[in-house]
Amino acid sequence: MFALLGPNAYLGYPTPGVITMGVAAGAMSTSIAVCQDMTEGIINRFRTMNITRSSFMTGHVVDRALTTLVGLVLVVGVAVVLVLQHDLARNSGSSEVTQPPGLRRSRVTSVS
Repeated sequence: MFALLGPNAYLGYPTPGVITMGVAAGAMSTSIAVCQDMTEGIINRFRTMNITRSSFMTGHVVDRALTTLVGLVLVVGVAVVLVLQHDLARNSGSSEVTQPPGLRRSRVTSVS
């Protein structure tokens, strides 16, 4: 996937950036959720229950990690589809990459 060289090498650039942003957003959402729970008093309620102290934080981290992982799998899947689509268009001799039918641009003709 990252072996694209030449004039269309841009396809390999946005994927690592989007992955990094997704991981950063997942980490930020975890810390914000924990902070909100601490200020709203849910932690005090959990302290009265017979649960371990780490179970609350573990639940938040596992939840956000799985959510982030699903998003990253989708991002990598779209990147692989774009790279494969580009490779197929390049190997078939076509000068442009074809788009799915729903994404094709329609030509607008002006009437004078």
